Amino acid sequence: MKFDLTREAVLDEKNRKIYRFLQAILYLAAFFGALYLSYLILFPIRTFEFDFTNPNSSANSIISPRSEAGSLIRDGKISKDKKIYFDTALVGNFSEAIVSFTLSRNSAEPELGIAEIRRSYQAFFYPEGSPIGFRNGTLVKNNGNFYLISDGKLRKFESVNAVRILGFPLAAFIAVDAEEMKYNSPSQEITSAGKYPDGALFQIDGAYYILEDQNLKRFASVSAYLTQYSSGQAISKDSDFLAQYPLHNDPAGFSDGSLISYGEGVYAISGKDFFPIDNPITFEAMGYDWNSVIPASADELALYQKGKLTNIKGVHPAGTVFSVVEDNCYYLIQDGLKHFLPSTNIANSWAKNNPIIVSKKGLEIFKDCSVDKKILTARTYVCKLPIENLANLPGKDYEIMQNLNRDVEIDSLEVTFKKTVSFANLKATLRDMLNRIIIRYVPRTYIQ
Repeated sequence: MKFDLTREAVLDEKNRKIYRFLQAILYLAAFFGALYLSYLILFPIRTFEFDFTNPNSSANSIISPRSEAGSLIRDGKISKDKKIYFDTALVGNFSEAIVSFTLSRNSAEPELGIAEIRRSYQAFFYPEGSPIGFRNGTLVKNNGNFYLISDGKLRKFESVNAVRILGFPLAAFIAVDAEEMKYNSPSQEITSAGKYPDGALFQIDGAYYILEDQNLKRFASVSAYLTQYSSGQAISKDSDFLAQYPLHNDPAGFSDGSLISYGEGVYAISGKDFFPIDNPITFEAMGYDWNSVIPASADELALYQKGKLTNIKGVHPAGTVFSVVEDNCYYLIQDGLKHFLPSTNIANSWAKNNPIIVSKKGLEIFKDCSVDKKILTARTYVCKLPIENLANLPGKDYEIMQNLNRDVEIDSLEVTFKKTVSFANLKATLRDMLNRIIIRYVPRTYIQ
């Protein structure tokens, strides 16, 4: 049976031809509309903007336009020979980044301007600070001598007998070379006659403590302790030992950079705050590993204040450790700087979970382009950056730099990412779509 809503209508020959013609146009429009929609899905375009005439607008999706020194640029004014830096964050690989900006009416025109791009994570783009040594509380040994890292200092035990008398587990001392030890400056010797030094760890009635400012600070849980130290590092004591030192008012929590879960949420810990991660796609785009997530209780979560929601534009918090894939070196994020961790032993004292994988190639400028005036516009300039070579680099963030070689005032910035039509990009898009479905809908089991 043929379905026809107009079966009662009778058209003459002329109107029948018009009807069939319009019907064919409708079908073609639907076909090409579906084809275009498929194109947008399979070869997506992502556009990011920043309006300097309204810098506080929630519609601004370009991240932190800033000077080379890191100070935010809110008015769009850029001095001659000065550079402007800004970031975009997105998931997936693209073929081309088109950077454009529109000048204010009173601005001079740029002269021989250039733009450059690189890809990694925002925190890995931080300036490099001084190298950092072993974490406080670490036990190390070298050339027959034994040491404790106390208040960031390298304190030598007067003898192996002093180690035994104080009860430090000999098996917990890590063999290191002299080069690794120079990153913690030496301090006074530890004797068997004195009190325990700060940084000493204790296990008392199943709970763990660390000595800070000669106060015993209890860890909130065994899980919190294990994000910083191994169980074998602690000195076993009975409950009478608690009477020898004052108890600290605040418990010790998870190591900075730890990932914990409570209910259906996952949170990054840093300082006194926990930062909720908005969805699984952001979690994986940040380079996090589901195996690093530690289930936490309501009491453990209550130790922290709720921080800003981490979305795709988020930055890794202080305490994050990055591992450079090419040469197996490590960096620790602290105070807006990335600090080199000079050895695997030092890195292991800071990172008990899987670090974030990065590439040193992500710090290199892969592509640059010259800035030209956009056709049929008076104040808009454009620069096209091929970025296919960045596709295999880890990281969700693209850092873009512009140098316009003249005092200018910018009204707005725009960055558009495109994928060229190719079979390789089609396969990559389909793979990304499948991965997103898996990320969103396949349940995760966290480590216990």
